[in-house]
Amino acid sequence: MKKIVFGLVACFILFACHDVKKQKQLDKMESLISKINSIRQTWNGAQIEDVTPMIDEVNAVRKDIYRKSSNLDTINVEWAQKLEDYKYISTGLSFFQSSNDGMKRNIYDASQSLEQLNNEIKNAQGDRSKYDENILFEEKKVTELANFLQKMLETKTICVDSYNRLHNEIKAYSVSQ
Repeated sequence: MKKIVFGLVACFILFACHDVKKQKQLDKMESLISKINSIRQTWNGAQIEDVTPMIDEVNAVRKDIYRKSSNLDTINVEWAQKLEDYKYISTGLSFFQSSNDGMKRNIYDASQSLEQLNNEIKNAQGDRSKYDENILFEEKKVTELANFLQKMLETKTICVDSYNRLHNEIKAYSVSQ
């Protein structure tokens, strides 16, 4: 009789511990799903417009300046820094533009992976011993997406601010030469 009671108590403890672990896993998944939704909202709210006209305009002005200034021996250091900052606008916005579709796809893929793993944990499907490992993997992906999004938005902000600060002056110089 003692063996049966001991066996039932052991089973009860084992199942109780499993439910606690499962709830912690589900809570972590809910947190990750919330983070990916926040990333999606930030990306959608970032007013991702077509920056091609700005890139084309910067490249045209740069081409004019280099064509007209190719015979100059020296230039002012301050002016050289402005030209370098202006050059970065094209490079940065091209990076931003080319990363746009990839970012959308990566957010969608991460969201799908999180939903699938969440359903597996809820329904106790698949290899339960791998749930924690899979959660850590998904958490790493979400963190990388958040960091990449932050870098992209910072790049866009720097480029647009530089454009607003430098474009009229540099364009006027390219026309006057």
